[in-house]
Amino acid sequence: MAQQFFLQSTMKQLFLPLLFINLTAAAQVIDSAVYQASLKNNMEVLDIEKQAPVKMFDAAFYNNQLFLFGENHGSSLPLAADILLFKQLHQKAGVRYYIAEVDDTKAWMLNNYLKDGNEQWLKKIFASWVADTAQWASRENYNRYKALQSLYASLPAKEKFTIIGIDVVQDYHLLKEQMAFYTGSKKTTARLPLMDSLTAMADTISYASRKQLGAFCRRMLENMQLDERIYQQAMGSSFGAFRHTVTSFSFLGAGMYRDSIMYRNFKSITATQKLAGKKLYGFLGFYHTLQVSYDGRPPFAAHLQHGNTSFSGKTVSIQMFAISSATMLPFMGQLKQMMPASYIAKLRQDHPYFPDTKKYIPYILSNDESMMKVAGINNLKAVSAANTVSLFRLNGIGSPYHTSRQLMEVSGFQTLRPTHAEAVTTAAFQYALLFRDSRAALPLE
Repeated sequence: MAQQFFLQSTMKQLFLPLLFINLTAAAQVIDSAVYQASLKNNMEVLDIEKQAPVKMFDAAFYNNQLFLFGENHGSSLPLAADILLFKQLHQKAGVRYYIAEVDDTKAWMLNNYLKDGNEQWLKKIFASWVADTAQWASRENYNRYKALQSLYASLPAKEKFTIIGIDVVQDYHLLKEQMAFYTGSKKTTARLPLMDSLTAMADTISYASRKQLGAFCRRMLENMQLDERIYQQAMGSSFGAFRHTVTSFSFLGAGMYRDSIMYRNFKSITATQKLAGKKLYGFLGFYHTLQVSYDGRPPFAAHLQHGNTSFSGKTVSIQMFAISSATMLPFMGQLKQMMPASYIAKLRQDHPYFPDTKKYIPYILSNDESMMKVAGINNLKAVSAANTVSLFRLNGIGSPYHTSRQLMEVSGFQTLRPTHAEAVTTAAFQYALLFRDSRAALPLE
């Protein structure tokens, strides 16, 4: 009797875990089938090379006010996809404002470049990125801005567009040229309170002294409010843009995190340019375009979606994912110490198109790898083919992404976790753009 009870108890201990494992595996198979069926019915393979229009976007999509494309920096094909998306939204949705991951100063330079086509503006910006060993400093990104300028030049006056920069200050050495534009002749600005001091600070400002600039600009904004009429008379049509520039400087050293500053910059410039009700497009890093809080902080798009702005409930995000792709990775500091020479040699061997430079290496960009593992990425992989770019609508009727967290969690070297347990995928983003076998962008010489 005791032996029989022991055998029955042992069998239960063995059987129940096996049953649980089998049921879990079966559930995963069922879930995969449901996800893949939904994805197949809501996907389109894009022709990025020919810049063929996207057919999937419907009236509900175009009715949004803010369209965001969140990408992983340093890969080549997303830069071409950006041009395709912006052109289509410009034509179909009437988008006339392009949000770039640049600060106000670089946006000012980019708008000058759009208008006069002088590549010296572009070279100044890219020289800054090259010096900073930034992933933006690529040949493909340079050509992307040239393509935007060609588009701008081809448009009639009423269809021209404006680049908006919402990022924190990226290069303090460039500020003096923008300030020189605003101050202009000393005859017109000499009587403006604090202007001489601001101009002098811009001439010598550095990252180390940014807090002093921020504190000064906060005081100047208060003074500007008291003497607004004097500033308007002296600066004319440049006053609004100047006040926004000072506002963007005022956030320096104020204890705010980056996406909070981006949100405040956006609110300032949309108020300055009276953009309520206007349509905008943004090409930003993956994290910035997520519409729910992550890791205890709201990204830029979450601020917009849930803040008191005209864009609440009118924002759509398209998130980039990658399989078997590569990125142009800055190779410096601890990274050099961590990676064995044999591993670097293998990376260069696997990517023979990449130039032999000491500043960058071609690195793996694949969301099915442990470094940037995305939960649920294998479903996208299963329904797509190698060497393609596929767009998926996740927010269609009956989509399983309405009730799950698939694709919204990232584990590995850089983890991303939604802050709130009730968050679901389609609250964070509504479309996925999968790049398979995209080459790394190439460093700009």
